[in-house]
Amino acid sequence: MDDQELIKVLESVHKEGLNSETVTQIKSFLKERLRQVDESNEEYSDLIATAFQTLLKAYICPIVIIYEDKDRRKIENASGVLMDINESLFLVTNKHVTDFYFNNENCIFKVGDLQIDLATLLIDVNETLDLATISLSHDDLKSINVSCYKEPYRPQSGPLSNFSELVGEVVTVVGYPGVLRHDNMQESVLGFGAYSGPVSDVSEISITIPIDMDQVVKLFGEDDPELLRIRLGGFSGGGVFILKSDGEFHLVGIIKEDLGSFLYGLKATPSNMICKNGMIVTQYDLYNGR
Repeated sequence: MDDQELIKVLESVHKEGLNSETVTQIKSFLKERLRQVDESNEEYSDLIATAFQTLLKAYICPIVIIYEDKDRRKIENASGVLMDINESLFLVTNKHVTDFYFNNENCIFKVGDLQIDLATLLIDVNETLDLATISLSHDDLKSINVSCYKEPYRPQSGPLSNFSELVGEVVTVVGYPGVLRHDNMQESVLGFGAYSGPVSDVSEISITIPIDMDQVVKLFGEDDPELLRIRLGGFSGGGVFILKSDGEFHLVGIIKEDLGSFLYGLKATPSNMICKNGMIVTQYDLYNGR
């Protein structure tokens, strides 16, 4: 597939959304195009970055939480990464996202169009890592796919052996940022967001990705600093991916928070904290579970 053919695929995705065929086409393009880049020592093109960001939408789900607080209806939005490890299907998000469900009565927790009973489907949580994993069935995935195509990310190998090597590497963060309107259309304004930029710092339990202010304004069409920070909140539970030169890509982190009032950017928990069957590593378990 050449660049013009890919542009046509991306245009169709923009109009009609992803499907299994376009996901396969984009993957095929990335492998072939990156092989050419590697052989010629070219720089990655904007088209490669756009194709990769578009592909990643297949693995990220929007989350909407509706609850009552002091007799007022409140709505929060977040993101989750669909994963399948050893044929175990689950969603990864943040513990602070699932807390809305457990800390409020009559709470509705929706993954895409699917309303779930989080109390029965929660696999594991970890407060220190701010991670939560939620069991899903293939029937659940079919329900999620009614309005928007999604498929689970299936790791082709184990997590990176040395996450410190990510410093300086360009990664792509993806999720459903934004602010929901508090009216009868409140669920209609969530939009997929993606940003590619270099990692600035890595610790054992955190990855830091600064975000260029101009890119944030471009992403949201908004230049008010406080509103921009609020809009970044919807990235919580989204994914951090890296595209390798052979066209393979890896989940390297789960977004957990922004960088606060000092810098624009995001922090993520390294993906090696997630084990098979959706369990979370126990050595950081300062929270005894629910």
